Amino acid sequence: MLDILLTYFFFILAYPVIVCAAALEAPQYAAIWLVAGVGVLFLVLRYAGHNLGKAWFTVWFLPGTVICAGSSLTPWPNALVNVVFIRNGCCTMVSLAVCLALNFGLVYGSSALFLLWRKRRVAA
Repeated sequence: MLDILLTYFFFILAYPVIVCAAALEAPQYAAIWLVAGVGVLFLVLRYAGHNLGKAWFTVWFLPGTVICAGSSLTPWPNALVNVVFIRNGCCTMVSLAVCLALNFGLVYGSSALFLLWRKRRVAA
């Protein structure tokens, strides 16, 4: 459990760089992932509201851990595919659940802090 948390917190700031490096390595996969994610996010925000949009953003765009010989972060759906189909032990259901909980905490916590800051700024 500690290795999952340390990997997540160590690599979370470098996650955009990791995603860009993966996009340079496999541009077709990255384009499909990005277009599908942004398209669904647009539809969800337009028709279902911001709470479901935050949930989609959390699941589709934020990271999951991959811990094999080395450790890194990868988009959460990619880690899910690794658990379900590859079964090499690099990702586990526990790491997926922990990362998903951390991702939801990050998104909804930062949203709550932003709303609190905006509320105080308007009141002042």
